[in-house]
Amino acid sequence: MKQFPYLLLMVLLYPFFLSAQSVGGSKKKKCKGCKSIISLAPITIDFTAKENVVYQSIVPQNSSVDIIIENVNLKVVDTTKNIERQTFNEIPPKLFETLSKATLPDAGEPGAGMASRETTLFSASQIHSGRLQKQKFDLEQRYKKINGQINDRLDNLKLYRDVIYQVKFLLQYQNDLTYKQNDCNKRLDDLKSEVDKLTQDYFKNEKMGVESGDRGAITARTQYADNRGIISRHIASLIAKEQETYDKLVVLFAPGNMSKLEEDINALGAEIQKVNVNRAPETQALAKELRDNPQVLELEPAFTDLKHYYELAAVPKLHADFSNFSTTGKDELLKTYDYFERGHFVHVVSVPLIKEDEVNVSIDITPKTGAPCAVVPRHYTLTFRPKGKIKIDFSSGLFVNFGGNDFKDQSYRYEDIEGNGDSSVIRKNKGKNSVFPSIGALMHIYWRNGKDFHPAFTFGLSTKDLDRINYHLGGSLIFGYSQRYIISAGGTLTKARLIDDKYEEGQKVRKPDVTATVPTANFNRFGFFLSFTYNVSAK
Repeated sequence: MKQFPYLLLMVLLYPFFLSAQSVGGSKKKKCKGCKSIISLAPITIDFTAKENVVYQSIVPQNSSVDIIIENVNLKVVDTTKNIERQTFNEIPPKLFETLSKATLPDAGEPGAGMASRETTLFSASQIHSGRLQKQKFDLEQRYKKINGQINDRLDNLKLYRDVIYQVKFLLQYQNDLTYKQNDCNKRLDDLKSEVDKLTQDYFKNEKMGVESGDRGAITARTQYADNRGIISRHIASLIAKEQETYDKLVVLFAPGNMSKLEEDINALGAEIQKVNVNRAPETQALAKELRDNPQVLELEPAFTDLKHYYELAAVPKLHADFSNFSTTGKDELLKTYDYFERGHFVHVVSVPLIKEDEVNVSIDITPKTGAPCAVVPRHYTLTFRPKGKIKIDFSSGLFVNFGGNDFKDQSYRYEDIEGNGDSSVIRKNKGKNSVFPSIGALMHIYWRNGKDFHPAFTFGLSTKDLDRINYHLGGSLIFGYSQRYIISAGGTLTKARLIDDKYEEGQKVRKPDVTATVPTANFNRFGFFLSFTYNVSAK
């Protein structure tokens, strides 16, 4: 029967141990069946602010929150996070066990391969336009036709050159965007303004492949999202123009057509030579005009130059490169432009289901290896304490127990009765201790508020010598959070050694019946206690 108080204690504590596990956030407990999660307003931090952040907040039990770091260029930084979940003071101290036994373009390479290559097709001085004064003779139409064919080829080469140059300017625009991508410490809104200015300047200066409505819209205002459609239409227009011009050049410079043009030039030259040989009076004036007209004599050199320009332009190679631009290059350019969306400048750390005593979030933002600019490192520390729901903690420490005379062990003596030599009287000795100390442990039950002070209901036990267990019930004032100091007071149930039920104080006993000591027994008695307990291990 000596084990009965300890068995009773374990039975009483068992429901509280279960409650402690459920309240404290055991890793084994799944959220299935929990109350719905409360989504808190996100916490927004501006990366460009010249300071680190230390943040602390009391939040509802079972809540979740997103930490949003804005204006951080994810291309040039690395981010790390650590979420540490802690529960405090939920492990019963070993003293409890002892007493019980008393019984968490990079733009990429430019798609077209032409962004960094100097491709000189031809200069304006290299493009000859044949002019022939209108002559009234039968050779005029033949000359004009041949000269027109040469000029048509030259004009299409020039147009193709202009398309290629336009793409070069477009790729330079992409390079400028890539440079903006590598900016480390600017706000996204400021970068967008700079991108809009780059876009506006590009379309102000470039004339080819821009619809009049788009030009008017982009120069009248700057809207990052709307500008993307204009850029896409501009690229599509250049691609179509290049293909159209290339198809013409393929026909004009086809070997058969070039051979036919050369034959026509030679035939015209032979006809002119024939006129020069024929010295008949009626042809002398015409021969003189032909000799005096340098344009007639330039057809053959012009044709030679035309073939040279076409070979120099390397049109088939340019077209192959442009075909690359029209597929991957176009996508890369738009991808470069799209980089300035919010998603590339926001880092989100989600903190789900805050239910432990404290959740500490640590976020570090550091420069990537080889970052093209000087990133200012940042460290953010955020602490969340939930409020609500019953919490159970433990502490251990010193107890002071006190009460009436019958609360403490008493001693008794036999005293002779004056004038009566046959009997003695039982007297109680005067007590020398008004209180008795003990060491013990308490279990504190309270409503969690996330602060450093909690009033609590208290139950516990203590002992002086392990032969006698004292049971305590009362209230506590808890100071601190992870490390706690606690003042408690209330009632104590203990055992006191008092006179046996067969005897009473003042009772007369015949001397033959007197024992060596007055018989005593243990009795349950109520008193009071004060205690100072603590838990500085945060366990």
